[in-house]
Amino acid sequence: MTGEVQYDRTATVPITIRGQDRADDITVAAIIDTGFDGFLSLPAAMVALLRLDYLGQMQTTVFGGFAATFDLHPAIVLFADEERGIVLTAAENPPLIGMSLLYGSKLTVDVVDGGAVSIEPLPFDPIMEGT
Repeated sequence: MTGEVQYDRTATVPITIRGQDRADDITVAAIIDTGFDGFLSLPAAMVALLRLDYLGQMQTTVFGGFAATFDLHPAIVLFADEERGIVLTAAENPPLIGMSLLYGSKLTVDVVDGGAVSIEPLPFDPIMEGT
């Protein structure tokens, strides 16, 4: 999976989110956010276009120490050439890929304008390594 570093110094990769009907799939350039421990965050308008089910809400502390409440939705994403079931967060920020989605991957970023971003699966199963 490859992407690039943008002029504003964000590392982005394209990710496809499956809608209720595959005709509703959306592919977005999502920012890699190593400070976000969730899977994926999308703006509420995109979540509405995908017609995703509602799971509930989560309260958390965001950067700066502020409390925030976010809606949660089950989703299927295409990540590293495979479909993954995740819980995504609806938030009013650009699409963000968090560390939970990256878990088990090697992330490489050439931090220059237009630099390469690559995400590769690690050659072992990190979940099985811990057992």
